[in-house]
Amino acid sequence: MNSTVPLQKQSAMKSQHETYLKDKPHMSNHLQHTEYGIISLMEKLEIYSTKVAETEKYLKMRI
Repeated sequence: MNSTVPLQKQSAMKSQHETYLKDKPHMSNHLQHTEYGIISLMEKLEIYSTKVAETEKYLKMRI
């Protein structure tokens, strides 16, 4: 959670979130799927940024 939010409010928000997921189990699956999608996108972004850096390095050597 965001560290600027008071700890008591963070706890209440987490509890409310857990209750919501308990009442709607399909949302838990949806959120988990979304989380995996975000992680996958972050991994791809890291790969692409590495390729861009390698390409820039190669082009600088060619000039």
